[in-house]
Amino acid sequence: MLAGWKARGATVVVSGMHRWLFAAGVVSALIYAILGPQPPIRGGGEMVAIAQNLARTGVFGNPFVMTLNTGPTAVVPPLYPAFIALLIKILGNSGAWIVLAGGIVLVHGLHASLLPRLSSLIYADPRPGIYGAIVSVLLPVYSWMPYWDAMYAATGLMLFCVASARWLRSQWPLAPIASGLSAGVLALMNPLAALVSVAWILFMLRDNSIRIEQ
Repeated sequence: MLAGWKARGATVVVSGMHRWLFAAGVVSALIYAILGPQPPIRGGGEMVAIAQNLARTGVFGNPFVMTLNTGPTAVVPPLYPAFIALLIKILGNSGAWIVLAGGIVLVHGLHASLLPRLSSLIYADPRPGIYGAIVSVLLPVYSWMPYWDAMYAATGLMLFCVASARWLRSQWPLAPIASGLSAGVLALMNPLAALVSVAWILFMLRDNSIRIEQ
């Protein structure tokens, strides 16, 4: 019984830590956005050029607007430019910027809050994730880039790992389909996500088989 109370107490502490890390990550991103350097890719680069062209003409192309029209392109993955184009179409350039700026701040917070959960899955110990989250909050280890997909892709991968682990361990019948669809969506945002997704699913399947044998 005492062990059960300790386990429940540890769960409550970790759960509270998630909320604090999320809030700290949001505040850190806000401070970095206001006081830190401007995004290294001014104007959003190819992502925004394609998004603007997609919103204006319906064509996924012309990523190098400062030089010349080059037509349809595959220079960047399709999902994030399509999302920006949808925002531009609905809200205009200024409204899209506000949504993207606010969204990336929240994603920074979510990124920090997910690290302990992911650490618990990999190491059966949330402390490495907590230490990593604290470092990410206190130090400017991530660039503030609302027009780029990097933080969304990284945080999406963490969400995928946490969610797919829950699905697979619960023996949910649709877990393979849901995991595969989620991995496919992430690959449309960043193709490198497929490498992590496949490796993670293999890791989880191996982990589940060990649990079943035990």
